Amino acid sequence: MSVSESNPREYDPFRGQQLGIDAAEVQGSLEARRVLGADAEAAVIASFLERTSAAIDARVDQRIAEKAAASDGDSTDSGGFWLAVVSVGLGIPATGVATSFSDSGSVLVAAAAWAGIALVNVSFNLRKNR
Repeated sequence: MSVSESNPREYDPFRGQQLGIDAAEVQGSLEARRVLGADAEAAVIASFLERTSAAIDARVDQRIAEKAAASDGDSTDSGGFWLAVVSVGLGIPATGVATSFSDSGSVLVAAAAWAGIALVNVSFNLRKNR
């Protein structure tokens, strides 16, 4: 348990550094509150929270950018793989059923089934790459 957890009135400077806020900034806010009095307390707190929020937002943006850069070349999305497996799994029986009839239209039905499967796969990959 850190000092700030055991006594909430004490400031732990290492905890602030994790947010990009140094101890001097916190001390300055506390000093401003003391000098300006209770009437200005809300404004001092709002100003400090605004700076803290901006620091947190910057860190979140940085982490999102790092994660996006790391995932650009190393996609863990297996949706395309499973779509391909299901497509083949549906296409083979559809071909078997369509070609089991002896009329000349059975080949066209099988070709239409595979064209539909190909269309779904192409649509998925175009949507994924946007």
